[in-house]
Amino acid sequence: MGSASRVAIVGVGEVGGAVAYNLTLNSMASELLLVDLDLSVRNAQLEDLSDVTYSTNSSTRVRPATYHEAAQCDLVVITAASKHMLGQTTVDYTSRNTSMIREVMEAMKPFRADTILLIVANPVDLLTSLVKEMSGLPPSQVIGTGTALDTYRLRGMVASRALVSPSAVDAFVVGRHGEEQVVAWSAATIGAVPVDDVRILNAIDRIWEKGLHLSE
Repeated sequence: MGSASRVAIVGVGEVGGAVAYNLTLNSMASELLLVDLDLSVRNAQLEDLSDVTYSTNSSTRVRPATYHEAAQCDLVVITAASKHMLGQTTVDYTSRNTSMIREVMEAMKPFRADTILLIVANPVDLLTSLVKEMSGLPPSQVIGTGTALDTYRLRGMVASRALVSPSAVDAFVVGRHGEEQVVAWSAATIGAVPVDDVRILNAIDRIWEKGLHLSE
């Protein structure tokens, strides 16, 4: 991403705030626009990020923005979604977040023709398809995080068990994020050597199941 880029984050709760902090800390955008229905949350993030720019000499300018302004940026990171609450059914959770994304998309339209949308909200695959449909942008410009985080988590688990650096592990989680995702063990390697140690696989499977439930 070039230093002259304009990035918008829609939904600046825990996830959106973390993204904003990293972008600001590393001066990865010339301008960072924050959008959130909860103005108190947005303003609190603005104050914290202003402190970051002062203390690190970041070149990123952080400011509040409207949904329409966000749609004119080079990159829009959409994290607006509710958490999966204890006891909440999957249907209720999906319905709530689908409604939230529909409202966000309606508020943002029309989009700049070359805007890139990055979806970081669950259920990510469903919401990414919805955003692609509602935005009218080419599929190549609407990207969901999918199983990327799960893949990095898996590599960390394998590395920990095999006592190697995560960079030495080449393994992927594929499929729809959630209960339907699977690990492509047949293609997994450690330093180009196939991961076929049953003890490693069994241990990681147990950890993986635990990690999957924590990420839902």
